[in-house]
Amino acid sequence: MDIRQLRLVAVREHPELATLAIDAFSAWWSDGQRRDLYDDCIRHSLDTPSPLPRWYLLLAGDEAIGGAGMISNDFVSRMDLWPWLCAVYVAEPYRGRRLAGRLICRIKADAQAAGYDALYVATDLRGFYERYGFTEIGVGYHPWSEQSRLFKAALPTLSERVQRVLADDVAVCDYDLRWPDLFAAEKAHLESLVPEGYFRRIEHFGSTAVPGLAAKPVIDLLLEVESLAEARELLPPILEAEGYDYFWRPTFGNDGGPWYCWFIKRGENGERLAHLHVVEKSFAGHWQRLQFRDYLREHPAVAQDYADLKRRLAADNGHDRVAYTDAKGDFIRRITALACGENPQAENHDSRHRAQKDDDEKC
Repeated sequence: MDIRQLRLVAVREHPELATLAIDAFSAWWSDGQRRDLYDDCIRHSLDTPSPLPRWYLLLAGDEAIGGAGMISNDFVSRMDLWPWLCAVYVAEPYRGRRLAGRLICRIKADAQAAGYDALYVATDLRGFYERYGFTEIGVGYHPWSEQSRLFKAALPTLSERVQRVLADDVAVCDYDLRWPDLFAAEKAHLESLVPEGYFRRIEHFGSTAVPGLAAKPVIDLLLEVESLAEARELLPPILEAEGYDYFWRPTFGNDGGPWYCWFIKRGENGERLAHLHVVEKSFAGHWQRLQFRDYLREHPAVAQDYADLKRRLAADNGHDRVAYTDAKGDFIRRITALACGENPQAENHDSRHRAQKDDDEKC
């Protein structure tokens, strides 16, 4: 089955699935021997005012093929810590498709939305949860005379994550002949991670897509999907495991829509390697970036003016990404208007439309 056809649901939001969840978790984790335990826990989770516990199912049609829980304690001695990720399971025929990551990312998001600043897991498995932001913090002890390694995933607020992004310095360097190859490699890698044809097109844009143009050494990719609603659920767990940070961000400043998926890929030392901008076909303003790119490709003198401007601005605002981007705004708006066949002096040009590229690049 195409993973796009799978549904991830919170049982609390779909109480009609309680019996299915009870049967599934009991079968997965106790061979059906402790159905009473899961029945008592899951049914009482449906209408409690407490944010915990919460149970989740992955559904293929009417069949439960995976699930996980978020609970106050996973029978572990560290009762000073909560909430805990527990009972992560994916049926064997569906493994190897990052579906466990899909569950983990959903639970991390719900934990953060509930006001928690961390999520914990007790496990002896190494090398898996680390892909999703967990780090080992010690050992915990169980009542049945066993112990497990304990892992923690910090859940920074959106404000904290944005501040980290804005704290990155601006560095403009000479054009690198490797940039087209880096784009091609990243494109091929992304296509290998999703069902065939999921991305309707992937374009290289921004300054690294213009031969000879000085740029920040970050590959910008513009990806078209049929449904952003689907992309919000499918892509974050896949790409987080590949080293990307995910943001659901507005096109315009001050939370002006439409919203879209934005990912940053970082290297081993935290440096930015690539940006992914995931949009639908209808996001006309985003696709105009290709016209800006093509105009610079076709007008080397204009591209050189842009390079000179960026170098000056980076020298003046190397520690202030917002100021750097704001200062490029007039040039970008003027060239974009020319590329689109518009009069750059027109009074009735939509100010939100003109500001799009500025706001979108501030991070």
